[in-house]
Amino acid sequence: MCRFISFFHNPINGDIAVYDLTSHSKTQEKLKLNEKIWREGHYIPKDNTIECRVTDSDRTSQEECNERLRSKYPTWKDFYKMAIKKDVVYSESIDLRGCDSSGVALPKTISYSLDLSGCDLSGVALSKTIGGSFDLRGCDLKGVTLPKTIGGWLDLRGCKNIPEYVYQKYKVIK
Repeated sequence: MCRFISFFHNPINGDIAVYDLTSHSKTQEKLKLNEKIWREGHYIPKDNTIECRVTDSDRTSQEECNERLRSKYPTWKDFYKMAIKKDVVYSESIDLRGCDSSGVALPKTISYSLDLSGCDLSGVALSKTIGGSFDLRGCDLKGVTLPKTIGGWLDLRGCKNIPEYVYQKYKVIK
């Protein structure tokens, strides 16, 4: 599994290719990207780190590629909002714990687990279905609409404003 957010970039012109934000190999396969042109990259939610990898034969340095991307998308949320419009997928778990996720629309379905522990959930559109566990430790659930389906555990340790129905509907860790 790659680090979220995974993408490809072209060090020559700065083009970005996204499909599966959790897998370089699935993106490369789906978009039929030429390895001689495209390079792997990550935009890390936890600290807004950009990693645009390059090879020794590339004429543009990693730092130049990183700065070019940052000038277009200053934060991971800016990059994510661009990517979500391109019909991207998520084939693995998503780990956004401790990130500034306010105002982010998550995918309708996440096949595996989702970790939003310690996040500000104001304005976050949560997924409708999470195939695995859902970690919300330390979050305030006031005004939050939980998914219709959670396949694994719902971790609510340290949460505030937990609706009573939650204990009847989900397998809750409290």
